[in-house]
Amino acid sequence: MIDPEVLRRVTDAVEACWNEGSPVAGQCAEDWQRTAEIAIRRINSFARREVPAGNHQAQVNDLALGLIQAFEDQPKLVGPLLIDYEYVAEKVLDAARS
Repeated sequence: MIDPEVLRRVTDAVEACWNEGSPVAGQCAEDWQRTAEIAIRRINSFARREVPAGNHQAQVNDLALGLIQAFEDQPKLVGPLLIDYEYVAEKVLDAARS
């Protein structure tokens, strides 16, 4: 079960990314919440998937990869959008931990 307060903070962070011009953050409240739910599940599985707890960059990279896998039909062809996914991942990770 996802903590409603964490979900709200992460959803707000995803919406803020959209408002800042991120092309991968989603376009509406449903998209933002879905992205937040996927991100929180990915964050909650870091330990099980052996993503180092003390390595912030590894966590950002892993979260970006998870979002790419969830939203892209051909994840290997993401190209320049990788930077956008990493940006969203960074903001989401910060919101989840605040």
